[in-house]
Amino acid sequence: MDHDSNEYIRIRTMAEDLKLPYFQTAKIAQSLIRSEILGSYTGPNGGVQMKKDPRGIHLIDIVIILEGINFLDKCVLGLSECGSENPCAVHHIWKDTKQPIVELFQKNNLCEIKEMNFLKSSD
Repeated sequence: MDHDSNEYIRIRTMAEDLKLPYFQTAKIAQSLIRSEILGSYTGPNGGVQMKKDPRGIHLIDIVIILEGINFLDKCVLGLSECGSENPCAVHHIWKDTKQPIVELFQKNNLCEIKEMNFLKSSD
């Protein structure tokens, strides 16, 4: 989806192109619409389109929208009692691993991610 394009893409088409389930894609799109990352239009030529310039949207922005601000601070195994005092089996591995991931998410915008081929388009 190009920010400069006035074209709307149907969520079903997007789901098929990304090889994702339709309802999962629609749920993600709804969150991005509420956050004003995407704009939407209903009707025969309706769908979604980028509302913001992808160069100004970093991967961390999407993670926070979809998973919440504290997502990366939670136990990777989902244990509520996990922490420095009561670590789970992978607590120390995750603690050491997550900072480079957060930095990657903060540093790279959607255009850079696409250029890195993290988001592959269907051929």
